Amino acid sequence: GLRLSQKRDRAGGRLLPFARHWLKKHHARILDQLAGLDHLDAKQQHKLRIAVKKLRYGLEFFSPLFERRVREKLIRSLQKLQDSLGHLNDMKIHRGIMDDVLRRTRPDHRVPEAFAIGFIEGIQEIRGRYYVNAAARIGRKLSGLRTPW
Repeated sequence: GLRLSQKRDRAGGRLLPFARHWLKKHHARILDQLAGLDHLDAKQQHKLRIAVKKLRYGLEFFSPLFERRVREKLIRSLQKLQDSLGHLNDMKIHRGIMDDVLRRTRPDHRVPEAFAIGFIEGIQEIRGRYYVNAAARIGRKLSGLRTPW
């Protein structure tokens, strides 16, 4: 019978063209979106995060078809990008919580809560810039990485 490596090569021969096309297409979409990262709203950033996650999962699924060192470098960058975009999404959730706090606060207590929320908002703004810059930096690195396909 065929050895395991021969079986893998036979299956990969049929699967490889599809995997290359799929990964290349998703990678290109992500790079296009990253080019305009500064102009994406929270919903678009979240969609980008989902696209990054999908590419990472696809690359992990097709991983036996590609050179380990190259794909692992790309997977690590995708994980970091996904994390940065995830933090941005968390901040959107935090904003909703802050709005809810203000809506539910009695009018005579709104000044202290508004002050505290303003303080938190300022911190969130700084974090937001940090994560957008981090995502942009990772995106530039990602566009320069060798792809396994």
